[in-house]
Amino acid sequence: MKPIKAILVDDEKHCLDTLSRDLTRHCPEVQIEAIFDNPQHALAWLRENTPDVVFLDVVMPQMTGFQLLEQLKPTSFHVIFTTAHSEYAVQALRISAIDYLLKPIVKEELLAAIDRLHNTNGAGLPIPHLEALLYNLEKANHIKRIGLPTRAGYDFVPTDDIFYCEADGNYVNVFMNGGEKLFVTRSLKELESLLETFSFCRIHHSFIVNLAHVSRYIRGDGGEVILGNGITLPVSRNRKDDFLEKWKL
Repeated sequence: MKPIKAILVDDEKHCLDTLSRDLTRHCPEVQIEAIFDNPQHALAWLRENTPDVVFLDVVMPQMTGFQLLEQLKPTSFHVIFTTAHSEYAVQALRISAIDYLLKPIVKEELLAAIDRLHNTNGAGLPIPHLEALLYNLEKANHIKRIGLPTRAGYDFVPTDDIFYCEADGNYVNVFMNGGEKLFVTRSLKELESLLETFSFCRIHHSFIVNLAHVSRYIRGDGGEVILGNGITLPVSRNRKDDFLEKWKL
């Protein structure tokens, strides 16, 4: 098996020690070229060297893993993010189809990540994936946009332009302002984990709505909502209270 040249970047020494030990023990094809507890030092090294993969921490005091990558675009290496934060960053990583490992890293997940790495044919982090990730991390930006994966690539859309999302098997139809419809190649559950950071709510097993576009609620067992474009959608009984609480805010 062809060796995989790797570097590890994490500001926590015990995380570096653990990952280094686990890679040596369970993934003998991985050759650790360098280990950095300072992302600035890793950035300088990466400007002069090209590994096959970088195991990159997400949250570090000097700069985040995302900020490091922004300074290296386009990347010529694969990235496996490592993070102890299972909230927004992981949601963005998941929807952007970028590999990540949650700390504490489990052996089986590490092996699966290395197996996926073998199947990349040595390609670096695709620019569309990185661009989508960076867009999806803009929750604090005044112009809120997300990168939605479609069959053709990624569409970057303002969240305010999304009226509602409807499950279509394992995928999702996203209905936009102006009547446009996007076919998104993610499940409704995956999309929910990203959109809930904005003003969206899952109202039914098949629907997510943009609360900003809900103009009326009609009482019932679960009830119904009427959107600003005239569309009426059902609210399931078990999601009614959550919807009403969020809609009133």
